[in-house]
Amino acid sequence: MSFSTQVKEELNSIHKKENCCKKSYVLGAIFSAKTEENGKILLTLTDSSTIQELCAMLKTVFRIIPEKKEIKRGCYSAVELTFESSRLTDFLNLADRFLKDPKNTYEKIISEIKCENCKSAFVRALFAAAGSVSDPHRSFTLEIRLQNSARASFVRTLIEQVGLNPPSLTDRRDSVGLFYRNESGIEEFLTFCGANHMLFSFFNIHVEKDIRNAENRATNCVAKNISRSVKATTHQIAAIEALMANDMFDELSSELQTTAKLRLENQEVSLSELADIHTPPISKSGLSHRLSKICEEAKRRRLI
Repeated sequence: MSFSTQVKEELNSIHKKENCCKKSYVLGAIFSAKTEENGKILLTLTDSSTIQELCAMLKTVFRIIPEKKEIKRGCYSAVELTFESSRLTDFLNLADRFLKDPKNTYEKIISEIKCENCKSAFVRALFAAAGSVSDPHRSFTLEIRLQNSARASFVRTLIEQVGLNPPSLTDRRDSVGLFYRNESGIEEFLTFCGANHMLFSFFNIHVEKDIRNAENRATNCVAKNISRSVKATTHQIAAIEALMANDMFDELSSELQTTAKLRLENQEVSLSELADIHTPPISKSGLSHRLSKICEEAKRRRLI
């Protein structure tokens, strides 16, 4: 079962006590529906828990029993719900006019979605019918697809009005998408909808990914430091051996000769450890300066 399906099952299991919340659930669920020329409402759903809950609410609140038609195309499986209701058709037609007069249209639509619980029920049903959320192990994406920009803009306004960060809008081939592509936006949305159990799972996965990424960054950083250290040591040894092979080692100062010999005798130790081996011990920066001078001397003589 996908993560998205689990979220929808939890949302559909939330009990709706008041009739106004049941009505708001229906309004949210049908918000992605098509209104046909004959006045019928056509809604295609792929989630079984949403189909079951919406049919129950339609029967309880509006005394509607929709016609069901199963659709199967390869791996794709869905159910088309068709029904008539002048009241619900008028509601959708009103939403389709949102961009022409946003303020007045918003007030008229919101008058049908009365209390704060109703708003949550509306958005919850909207996601259950037309939304999806990716498996957080793979990515962080939540999207809701609607018929047109007018309906999408209303939903974006509603989400903003209840205090959430508004989702982004994008045009699809045959729809308009509302989407979040960040962890905080998805967490806020799931909290508002009431998906507390799946929110906890989402948050745990988010934390696990952050920890794993931090560990990977730390490991990569250590590996890079080791690689740089090995490369530098190899370069230093090559310079020292080249000077010795060409009888130019004795031309170095006594300090540089001492450091060079200790480097050859202790090729595995770090700079800090090598600095401490000196008698008397020298600073790490002082040691780096000596090794650089040795390499520069070999390079100046074109030995490396």
